[in-house]
Amino acid sequence: MPDSLSFDGVDLSVYGVTVVDGPIQFLSKPRLSTAQRSREHGAIVRGSFLEPRVLSVPVVVKGQDFADLLTNWQTLRSLLHPNKGEKRIVLDYQSDRFYVGRLQEGLSAAPAGGQRAVGTNLQFFCPDPTTYDVTQRTQNTSSTALSFTPDGNEETPCIVTGVNGNASAAASIEVVHQPSGSAFKTTYPLAANERIRLDGEREIAEVSHDGVTWATIMKSVDNYAHEFPRLTPAVLNTFTLTGLAGTYCWTVTYYDRYL
Repeated sequence: MPDSLSFDGVDLSVYGVTVVDGPIQFLSKPRLSTAQRSREHGAIVRGSFLEPRVLSVPVVVKGQDFADLLTNWQTLRSLLHPNKGEKRIVLDYQSDRFYVGRLQEGLSAAPAGGQRAVGTNLQFFCPDPTTYDVTQRTQNTSSTALSFTPDGNEETPCIVTGVNGNASAAASIEVVHQPSGSAFKTTYPLAANERIRLDGEREIAEVSHDGVTWATIMKSVDNYAHEFPRLTPAVLNTFTLTGLAGTYCWTVTYYDRYL
């Protein structure tokens, strides 16, 4: 069966899409830029980041006849509409990795009458120009330390979740990561059996009573001082995790990231 791709979990081969022989590539080389941005309460963060790139995928869209082709084309335009935002893109020939992007170009002009197939380049704008392993990794501990070595070759954000035991947490909850040296500290009064989650991708801290409904706690400058950890690939990463009480558990989830 010819290779295709999926977008946001939808197999596009169902709608007649076949990836053709040719270069599937980013249209520019990776570039590192430096920038500064404002955070809440006027804090300024300076750092470097990889610039966005455009992923170009040459495809043929087919139908049983022209009417079927037109139906497939219109369905694809709806499924891949840029307003859907950035979603996971998985190429069949590289099914162990995913990109994150949204369609920028490739489905604008409708097929001409009489055609049963039309070629185009699907161009996806990728704010994050890296790929991720499709398997989410999970590390957990019921102690105050957790060490592991991620794969990949790029720093990757992670989610750190602490589940409190059957007692109120200490006055201060702290998550320290090495080798980055980042530290998150909050004096939020975590109750028995509550959860705290540090989302490094979105850079927010949340709490939950049930693990389903989450509320952001980063609203008071007196309530937290924070840095969100990013995992360093191919070396030992160590978390020091303090402040929970009772029979508690810490979990770190992430995807290995590649450039």
